[in-house]
Amino acid sequence: MPVEVEDTIRALDHLVDRMGRASLAIAAQGARMVNVGARALAPIGLELPHRTGTPGDLARSIRTTGPVPSGRGAYTAHVGPTVIYGRQRELGGPIAPVFARRLRWWAMDGTPIFARHVVQFPHPYLKPAAEAVRHRYRDLAIRRWGDAIRRA
Repeated sequence: MPVEVEDTIRALDHLVDRMGRASLAIAAQGARMVNVGARALAPIGLELPHRTGTPGDLARSIRTTGPVPSGRGAYTAHVGPTVIYGRQRELGGPIAPVFARRLRWWAMDGTPIFARHVVQFPHPYLKPAAEAVRHRYRDLAIRRWGDAIRRA
């Protein structure tokens, strides 16, 4: 029984559509896995509500945008914090005053501390979260794409 060219083209188009839907689901689920991991690893800090924010602000600010199309059948999603100091906590680095001569914060006993600059040590939370789910993400992609191919 000969196969018509139109049937073959139609079958390939359906395969491309199924692979695209699988890619969308993979990107969405992978971003959720990174989001959950980053929230769990985000530093809580010792901030006091009336001074610099409430504990857990960084973890609560982690958001996922996307997935959005980035090519035929390809999708991209972004996971990251919305608080201004999110990158600083991940990578660390120097902190200097912008509108004053010195930085000021309070010790645990309530006494003020002043400094011209400080160096904050990094506390990675996004990169380790992404690395922790890398193998699960690969397995998810293999399973979803395999299901899309087998669903002929």
